[in-house]
Amino acid sequence: MKPEIIEALALELTKSKLANKDTTASDWVKAYKESHAEIEEVCDEGRVYHKPVAGGSRVF
Repeated sequence: MKPEIIEALALELTKSKLANKDTTASDWVKAYKESHAEIEEVCDEGRVYHKPVAGGSRVF
């Protein structure tokens, strides 16, 4: 997933966590970092890692 998408999702998750609360800037930063980590964790669970394809001559 593109980093821009992950960042946008983290921001939206942060907004929903802190909605209607009296917060400071440090609360926002902490919540954003937590949200970003949660989203990356979920993305990594579904990621499939493939072995590199064996090299060879490529004639087109």
